[in-house]
Amino acid sequence: MQYYHDSADTGDDPVFSWEALGTAGFNGAVSSQISAATVGFGGTIYAAFNDGTADGRLFKYSSASWFEISLAGENLPVTISTPKLLSHNNSLYFGYEEDTFSSETLYLRAYDDATTSLATGGLVEAADINDGNAVFVSGGGDLYAVYTVGSTLKVRKLDNDTWTLLSSFTVSAGSYGSLAAAWFNGYLYVFYLDASGDGWVKYYDEGDGWLSAEKNGTAITGGGTVSALQLASSGTTTLYAGYIEGGQAYVRILE
Repeated sequence: MQYYHDSADTGDDPVFSWEALGTAGFNGAVSSQISAATVGFGGTIYAAFNDGTADGRLFKYSSASWFEISLAGENLPVTISTPKLLSHNNSLYFGYEEDTFSSETLYLRAYDDATTSLATGGLVEAADINDGNAVFVSGGGDLYAVYTVGSTLKVRKLDNDTWTLLSSFTVSAGSYGSLAAAWFNGYLYVFYLDASGDGWVKYYDEGDGWLSAEKNGTAITGGGTVSALQLASSGTTTLYAGYIEGGQAYVRILE
């Protein structure tokens, strides 16, 4: 992990020290699909992963230790993939894909820590979504789901427990890292690959639809093989786009 310093003066560089969190950590080594979220004003930390047998596991960090929250009896599918945790309005949400031989169905369900249970329902998309290519975003007091079905990118917003389709457009079909989304300055931003494999960033306005975030209509990637797309913001000042292209890692800043 590296950090970015926007000044030539490195005399005030921060000093970092990494250490294990807790005396009894969970073992997610058998999975490449690990997600974490910090929830609430107290900063409670949760982590979820797929244990390698297509079972979802959920852990909570408390009193310097990790404790597993049983998901037995929570009406989860027999097999799930890409479990994702999301903090929204000081509540925890557990997202996942129902992994079958013929389809990938997308769900997002609220978690109640008082009863250690998942809310029922939560179906976002029943169509065969691209495996591992769904992103959930909390912004402006709302929840959004961004994902692809074939070569169509879809954005849904949660309104009164119903996922409403806001918009869609054609992109390059892909999975596992070919899509990213983030909330920034009142808009939902999406980082995606077009049919040629070039990376673009657009933001969504509910009145005007999709608007370009690039200068001069130029893709932010250079034309090589692109993967591992990421978007992240630092409050309301800067939006970062990260990706791997040609074996090198890049981070670009929206200015």
